Amino acid sequence: MRDVKGYIGDTRSAQGWRERITEPRPVPHSMEAEESVLGSILLDNDCLKLVRKIILPNSFYRDRHGWLFQAMLGIADRGCNGDPEVRTINQITVAYQLSLNGKLEACGGAAYLSWLIANTASPFLAADYARVVRDAAELRGQIGRAKKMEDDAYQGKSTKRQPPRRDKPGIGF
Repeated sequence: MRDVKGYIGDTRSAQGWRERITEPRPVPHSMEAEESVLGSILLDNDCLKLVRKIILPNSFYRDRHGWLFQAMLGIADRGCNGDPEVRTINQITVAYQLSLNGKLEACGGAAYLSWLIANTASPFLAADYARVVRDAAELRGQIGRAKKMEDDAYQGKSTKRQPPRRDKPGIGF
């Protein structure tokens, strides 16, 4: 039986806490926002200038989206295959760059790039999509840090911060 807060059973008992802790929950992410960021860049290369200020390749939940974004950044910064003359980000250059890195098939192939283009609502909202991706990544980071603290607590490790050192000038207060 769930109470008002959505917990299972009596959360004050050991059994209640155990049930609440082990209840599976989805990890924060938005596939639609991730796909729209990438599709926006493929449709309008200027979107990358805005998006790269908001997110990093590791901001994406799906690895293949991070690899696609990394390939796009590489093309913009160094050119396709290191050729500074080719800096246009499109389905062909991204597919080529991914194939050189051995990641094209893992990313869904050229067909997935076409799908991204076809299913992006509007490249004008790329910065908004990127903010959704960033916010979800930040939440996943918080969950990761909380889980580490939980693991440390179960192992008897202290999570208290050490007091500042005062034995050297410039350190502490």
